[in-house]
Amino acid sequence: MSQVSNGTILNNKYRVDAFLQEGGMGQVYNGTDIATNKDILIKFVRYHHNGHDSIREDKLKIEAKVLKKIQHPNIVKYIDDDIDAEHGFFLVLEYIKGASLKDIYYGKTCPEHDLNNICITLLNVVNNLHNINILHRCISPDDIMISDDGEIILIDFGAVKEGFSGLNQSVATRIGKADYGPPEQLQGYPTYQSDIFSVGATMWFLVTGQPPRSRDKNGRILSAKFSNHSVSDHIDSIILKATDPDVANRYQTADEMIQALMISSDIEPSQVPNDTIPNGTILNSKYQVDALLLGGMNEIYKGKEILTDKEIVIKVGEAKLKHEAKILKKIQHPNIVKYIDDDIDAEHGFFLVLEHIKGASLKNIYTGKTCPEHDLNDICITLLNALQYLHNMNIVHRRVSPDTIIVSDEEELKLIGFRKAIEVSTAIKIDDGTTLIGNEYFLAFQAPERLMGYPTYQSDIFSVGATMWFLITGQPPRIRNQNGMILSAKTSNHSVSDHIDSIILKATNPDVANRYQTADEMIQALMISSQ
Repeated sequence: MSQVSNGTILNNKYRVDAFLQEGGMGQVYNGTDIATNKDILIKFVRYHHNGHDSIREDKLKIEAKVLKKIQHPNIVKYIDDDIDAEHGFFLVLEYIKGASLKDIYYGKTCPEHDLNNICITLLNVVNNLHNINILHRCISPDDIMISDDGEIILIDFGAVKEGFSGLNQSVATRIGKADYGPPEQLQGYPTYQSDIFSVGATMWFLVTGQPPRSRDKNGRILSAKFSNHSVSDHIDSIILKATDPDVANRYQTADEMIQALMISSDIEPSQVPNDTIPNGTILNSKYQVDALLLGGMNEIYKGKEILTDKEIVIKVGEAKLKHEAKILKKIQHPNIVKYIDDDIDAEHGFFLVLEHIKGASLKNIYTGKTCPEHDLNDICITLLNALQYLHNMNIVHRRVSPDTIIVSDEEELKLIGFRKAIEVSTAIKIDDGTTLIGNEYFLAFQAPERLMGYPTYQSDIFSVGATMWFLITGQPPRIRNQNGMILSAKTSNHSVSDHIDSIILKATNPDVANRYQTADEMIQALMISSQ
């Protein structure tokens, strides 16, 4: 197939702008959705020189069919598919501005804290696919993007297998990249554990900066310590188990591998790599960096304001921080974290300074415990008053959950975590064009329309309801019924009052129209039960 010319209009809907790459199955172009003027990706079948290629066309149609039914924040978004009279079948996907893990980490090593975040997010995606009987079959650093906003996105579903039964069945073709594909898949007999092997092999790449080409006499990938002596024993053992040549010796589910990674996800500051800001660093003669609190895409430090000697929090990193600073600068509310300053340091770039809150998150306080209903009411009414304040200013928080709500040592409630907050002009669905990075815990507190990229004021109310569920059960509300509704809290705590249970179920209704429409309305319902 010759390249499609720049400027070509497909069915009066899409414009081809530039050729990006050609693979074994097709060609990929950057394009524009004419109606919305948004950037898109367009995939065409790569036909033989002598004309039609039904096998490649069928594979692209399967990719379109699978992506059409998937709605996951960390999977590339399907937009459309169609047939052009001249160029044949084509698939339209969201355009992700960013870089692949291969481009970012080739020849480098990924810090273990970031490694955990990446792999837990990826495994949640894999778990979601396996739950609907889909094998990806081509997971590798090439096929995992990190967007400019720090989101992790799994792309390239060209090798996907739909309707997999879980049996060790032949799929006729041998698909997969040799360095990242397990032996059974390369022989034409993939299993769910084949995708887990590929995640393990991708982990090997991330901690060494090179593909795992070397095998021992038994076909095992070698210990990552041979290439990077600083790899922890725990991470090395996870990689070796995930990539065992024998399917039965691997993690049998993505969830099982997530649990293993969660054990190692609590990295102490001393274990974080040395590309962080050294303790004692002075930023613009105003603030002193004292200790790293959290690594990752945006690093968070404990610090000190030199002029006042007060403790502060310093957030460093371009992604989303300028937007967060803009939002927080205009907010003055006793139950919302206080903005202090933002600036640009010549060496370390943009940084945001916030008050330091001594205390603990609701997640840390109540995991495995239950909150008395009287305290529950006080917490939620205070939180809803803060949200009503935000909504009155046309701000949607979008990250309300037990780990973004702090109870200070003085027993003051503080809402934090404004990285994803957005400003909207009306209480209608807003397509902000972004996805989110998240793990299973975080996703349990998010409304369905929020995860699809259309947050509303009622999305925050859903999150309050889900947080209430957590507070009276001690666990996140992960389980949904067949209609997508969070189950009654009584299934986990029989002592929950009918009134509180009904408030939670109304707040977390999957249908936006059936929830409380304002924070004030939910406050009124809670006030009835607090008397």
